[in-house]
Amino acid sequence: MLNIFSDNFFQDETREGFLVEAEMKHAWAAELEVLAQIDKICAENGIMYYADSGTLLGAVRHKGFIPWDDDMDICMMRKDYIKFLSVASKGLPSSMKLLSIESSADWDEAFVRVVNDTKVDFTEEHLKEWHGCPWIVGVDIFPLDALPDNEEEKEALLALTDALRLIKGNLSIMAAAGGGKVPEEEIARIEEIYGIKINREGNLGRQLAWTRDKLAMSYLGESGRLIGCLLYNVEYKIFEADWFAKFRYMPFENIHIPVPCNYDAVLRTVYGEYMIPVRGSSMHEYPFYSGQKRMWMEMQAGKNREDGNDKT
Repeated sequence: MLNIFSDNFFQDETREGFLVEAEMKHAWAAELEVLAQIDKICAENGIMYYADSGTLLGAVRHKGFIPWDDDMDICMMRKDYIKFLSVASKGLPSSMKLLSIESSADWDEAFVRVVNDTKVDFTEEHLKEWHGCPWIVGVDIFPLDALPDNEEEKEALLALTDALRLIKGNLSIMAAAGGGKVPEEEIARIEEIYGIKINREGNLGRQLAWTRDKLAMSYLGESGRLIGCLLYNVEYKIFEADWFAKFRYMPFENIHIPVPCNYDAVLRTVYGEYMIPVRGSSMHEYPFYSGQKRMWMEMQAGKNREDGNDKT
């Protein structure tokens, strides 16, 4: 256990008029423990990372988590991202896992996530290790890719990568329209536009994520004026490379995390007037462990029914 928390941390707390329940505090602590393991691997291998998105905003505006946020995001330059992927699995504790399209059969996102475990665990040993949190928690990691200086090439790259995001997001709608499968003409259109061959028997979402990731690093090794997080909504994630030329550490709950030297420009690009707290809509259900809790309770109910049947 790398992070030490006071007993008071694990109590209900109202921040910015928002009630952060004790259960969320345990999840926050577990996420910080995951980040500490990532930080350890990065330090040992000369890898630089930065707080990203809501985690960066939380560091600057709240010196910790945004009260109504429940996850952690970091980013790396693509070269560091590639290096991290090559060493992470060996450097992580046995219970932890790197989820990526290369290593995880059920992972269909272009970015990667480091998780504390792959199953909900209420054992005493697990709860002690993860600050009383039984849920699967993780840290999302996004690469920052070089963009071409040529304006037409840049716009083409942004359009192609973002179209894959939209297509992947609409897979369920397309499948419903196609009677349970993505229509053949849609698959053929994707193949023609991107010059790829799609395995009809494979996971289409994974294949689109893989294509997007490879397309995003088209200008790997080039040093242009701009960089972008092309595995996100690119409209909000195009930055001046100089903004990340240096870094500084800022307080975040009970630790310090690295942020870009020009974090103000980064945050204004993503959020506008970022110092005014706004409770925005999350990309997922809040809290993130709601689905895990429902599944666990349903599983327990099923076991109880089976036990009851066995006794009759």
